[in-house]
Amino acid sequence: MIKKFQMGSFFPKLKNMKLQSMKSLSKIWNPKLPSDSFSELDTLIIEECHKLVNAMERIFGSLCNLRVKNCRSMEAIFNICEKVGDVANNLQDVHLETLPKLKHVWKMNNKDQVGIPKFNNLKRILAKDCDSLEYIFPFYVANSLDNLESLVVCGCYGLNKIVVEREATNMDIARFNFPKLSTIKFSELPKLTSFYPITYDLSCPLKELSIELCNNLEPFNEGTQHGQGNHVRVFFFPEEVINNLKSMQIDSRCAKSSSSSMDKRNHQRDNLEELSLSRLIDSEILYSFLYRNPNLKSLSLNNCFFEKIVPPKEDTEIENFGIIPNLKSLMLIDSPNLEEIGFEQDIILESHQLTNFTKCTCCTWKRQQTILLGRRYKCYDTKNIQGKEFF
Repeated sequence: MIKKFQMGSFFPKLKNMKLQSMKSLSKIWNPKLPSDSFSELDTLIIEECHKLVNAMERIFGSLCNLRVKNCRSMEAIFNICEKVGDVANNLQDVHLETLPKLKHVWKMNNKDQVGIPKFNNLKRILAKDCDSLEYIFPFYVANSLDNLESLVVCGCYGLNKIVVEREATNMDIARFNFPKLSTIKFSELPKLTSFYPITYDLSCPLKELSIELCNNLEPFNEGTQHGQGNHVRVFFFPEEVINNLKSMQIDSRCAKSSSSSMDKRNHQRDNLEELSLSRLIDSEILYSFLYRNPNLKSLSLNNCFFEKIVPPKEDTEIENFGIIPNLKSLMLIDSPNLEEIGFEQDIILESHQLTNFTKCTCCTWKRQQTILLGRRYKCYDTKNIQGKEFF
């Protein structure tokens, strides 16, 4: 059939294609397709095609959105065997979900790495529930991500790094510059330990960071990496990247790491405006953040186990920094043991005013007139969203 129509092209005007529940489909692309086939393909969705091993075996320059979900045999998203050179491609959004055998997002079978395409238009990538995936980017792809804005990885239990090490290890320090990367979210990545396995430099205008249930990750403290035979002390996220954050969501383990890091460096963070802390055992770490983030406006406490939010008995941080928090919003979610909010016991916070106080219905509070910072506050039920006086 291909020979019969070799002068023509296949589906030259097709823009959207969805392959779903095709249980016998083992291959999508014929390598002998005319080069101008699918020349306007914009969106490709592949779902529940359990015999597919590869999603893409060639580069389509027009493809903008790629979604692959729930394919039990999928091992590689891009499995490119031929040299394609600097083929212009418009890929912007990649969504990968529930691919238990996925090992490679990009697999270029080209040992000399000549003629490898660049993905410099990629803006967003999400990988979720891909247990066999050990890394996201090959080195040559990571070096071309000039427009990457969002990186979200969750539930990938085999993932141990973000960028895999390049083969030539005798080169200078690896430098990664993502000039538009503003959002990173990591969740349930128990083996993740590093961004890159050897010494590197990372630069990006990160504004939003979320890290939860990544028990081997030390995002704020120094770690040891090996570079050219030497032990080098590096940070997963350099200090200048962390200090530019406007929003941060972290669990108890990362909160302790961040608090310890701030103590060691004896500095404050001026840009953070939104903070979400989860699974805290006590409220001492909370105050460490309050006193070192003068522009913090919104605070969310989720699934915490303490009974009281009260200032530490002995605290020198106020004396050292003199910071007056600018907190306007407090949200409490799934904290069943919480009985008391004692901001009025704090010499600085007692004069501050919250304008929005939200709690969830699962909190068990003592039946008493509750006064926050010397005044009553309306409580907004997160399920019914009805304002009512809180007693």
